Amino acid sequence: DNLLQDKTKTGTERIYPITPFFHDVLNSIPTSFSKFVFVRKDGKPYEKRQLPDIWRRACEKAEIKIKMYNAFRHSLGCQLLDQGEDLDLVREQLGHTKMEMTRRYAKRSPTRLADALNKRRKVVELPLSKESKNER
Repeated sequence: DNLLQDKTKTGTERIYPITPFFHDVLNSIPTSFSKFVFVRKDGKPYEKRQLPDIWRRACEKAEIKIKMYNAFRHSLGCQLLDQGEDLDLVREQLGHTKMEMTRRYAKRSPTRLADALNKRRKVVELPLSKESKNER
């Protein structure tokens, strides 16, 4: 509805500093005289009714199905964990009061899981039975 929201749905105010990376992202966006960061080509902010349609088309193109709100939160939680951040820090970032809720978002990427297994570098040789030797 083109309204800036200062608080979360629980009424909690969370303020985070702008990171150098995000500062660079903001500087790369063409300057507009809007109070909104992301605007349409005509300089006006995206309207609430436009975003779900844009999201739906992107999901269709990617052949995935996920709600926009959940995708952003899930992605942030997963990315932080994949970068080695602590689960408690992710819980705090997502604003969860219970760790169980954070664990719902905290699915690890297959690449991250494979990397963890590769770090172990322990191979256990299993003796082959006569049948499995013959199958080779």
